[in-house]
Amino acid sequence: MKNLLGTLTIMIVVGLSLVGCAKKNTVSTKELEKAFEIQPAASPATARANPSQPQDPVRGYVEQAVSAIKTNDYVSGVVMLQTLRAEPSLNADQLAVVQDTMGKIQSQLAERAERGDPYAIRVMEQLRRRRP
Repeated sequence: MKNLLGTLTIMIVVGLSLVGCAKKNTVSTKELEKAFEIQPAASPATARANPSQPQDPVRGYVEQAVSAIKTNDYVSGVVMLQTLRAEPSLNADQLAVVQDTMGKIQSQLAERAERGDPYAIRVMEQLRRRRP
């Protein structure tokens, strides 16, 4: 009975540690997309049908940031978010979401770098060099 209990305890501990290790290494862009009402990319046919429709620069920055973040290109994502943050047309909620997203990226990179992730270490160094 004691042996069964010990085995069961070990299985639970191992299972819980595996669940903890399964944590995603991505930053969600849902709040960013919602704050700027960004919909999935239009099809090329739709874009060709409205060639005279001007591209909003803020929308372009958000789309580029979202795309970069979704592909784990955090340097480009942070650069686009910094560009977006400087836009005078943002409202307070949008600015807060931009700041929050940047903070999440930086927190995740710091956690990964602490664990020895070479990509995270390299990205953090690149971002440090870009600071004014």
